[in-house]
Amino acid sequence: MIRYEELLALLNEFSGEADIQERIAYTYLNRAKIEGDTIKISGGYDRLARIFDPITNIKYADSLISFTNEWIHVTYPAAGYLLKAYQYSRLSNLQESYNNLLKANEYSEVNENITQRIYILDRLISLKISWGESEKALDLQHQRHKLLLAEDFIEKVKKVSRPEFNSDEFFKQNVISSYEAYILCNVALGNYQLANNYLIKHDSIINEYKGFDKE
Repeated sequence: MIRYEELLALLNEFSGEADIQERIAYTYLNRAKIEGDTIKISGGYDRLARIFDPITNIKYADSLISFTNEWIHVTYPAAGYLLKAYQYSRLSNLQESYNNLLKANEYSEVNENITQRIYILDRLISLKISWGESEKALDLQHQRHKLLLAEDFIEKVKKVSRPEFNSDEFFKQNVISSYEAYILCNVALGNYQLANNYLIKHDSIINEYKGFDKE
């Protein structure tokens, strides 16, 4: 019998081929249900919520949320709300995307998932800027930057991540994006000198960074 890990590898191999991915994901989900493995059941719904059109993905995300709603878990149900937020953004329904980000943020804060919180705050900041609420965006950015620079940040990341996850790389990439958010917030507020100061800090880091295309 093919192992769960092999099924996940197949899902990645057939990325973009929804019909094949659906059969693989249902094989994963149905086996998990037979075995009563609640974590893998949630994982099955999680993967099904990523492979279709946004409306169908939202339905599977709702199934994931319903299944995990009473859990006290580092990943779920926050991940379900994050999936919904992303799918609503694909539909250009930014209000529903925002609402689901707020729900995800509540769970990620209670369950102390720092990687989810950093991502959620980044999305909320972008939405606030686009809606002309730049002061609120800047307040959220202060929160995000403070979380990033906390002495125990890397340890918190390792606590909620798989062993192979590169926590140091995650930190570097998010410090870079944090300075970018400061630049955007201050430009939107007309604080051009502050924006330039953050740009200088940003460039001093990115010039030493090898992790992605600097363009």
